[in-house]
Amino acid sequence: MRKVAIAVLAMLALSMGAAAAAQPVKPEVEATLKRHDTDPVRAARDMGDLAEDGDPVAQWYYGMYLLNGDGVDRDQQAAWIWVKRSAEGGFVNGQISAAVMLATGEGVAEDDVAAREWYRKASEQPSAHALRGLGTMLLTGEGGAQDPFRGYAYIEMARDGGDRNAGLIMQRLPALTSEERQKVEAIKVEWKRAFGDPR
Repeated sequence: MRKVAIAVLAMLALSMGAAAAAQPVKPEVEATLKRHDTDPVRAARDMGDLAEDGDPVAQWYYGMYLLNGDGVDRDQQAAWIWVKRSAEGGFVNGQISAAVMLATGEGVAEDDVAAREWYRKASEQPSAHALRGLGTMLLTGEGGAQDPFRGYAYIEMARDGGDRNAGLIMQRLPALTSEERQKVEAIKVEWKRAFGDPR
């Protein structure tokens, strides 16, 4: 049941647009995205060419096209290859998508440990969406040790950073005692000192 909850929450991150790009979007990628509505087949082909050239943003978009069968034949395994390249290139949406695909086993063998690591990397950019995913895994113990205080703190920071789904999760979490609140606040201060405010 926890696995299903993690997967659903993670997929919501993608449906919400994931996170703001850490890298600037090249004009060629923007032009290809604009063409998508009128000619998705050409857009997918052109995005594939840009992905081949090593652009992490284009790699992520091409991976999403493949994952969804948008302008190309649906191919989850090929989608994983492109998403992983994008993640390795440092693109936050690629890192979040890699976490989601690993958590759900979509296009790649399920691996909660690796999913948690990709969420960690993306959260440090700092992505509120990724912080929510990581916080949820910390609360449930998926992919590693359970750390409810850190999980609570991360989800709270994600909410404060604008992640609407984190706000929904917070509504379902129990209220903290004053001692627990101090622990959570100390974690938030430490994290923000290292990475800044999530967005």
